[in-house]
Amino acid sequence: MARSAFPLKSFFLVCILVAGVYGGLTASRKILFIQAAPATVGLLLLGIGALM
Repeated sequence: MARSAFPLKSFFLVCILVAGVYGGLTASRKILFIQAAPATVGLLLLGIGALM
């Protein structure tokens, strides 16, 4: 994807992160590690990639 896709990628990763945190707080802490942790890593890598 082109550089112009950065906002779209970050939006969906933030949506996944928020859903994971909400699910971790309300349903099961396991969701934090299954959904929220990979989304956080993805956001970090996306940010690093945007700097390069």
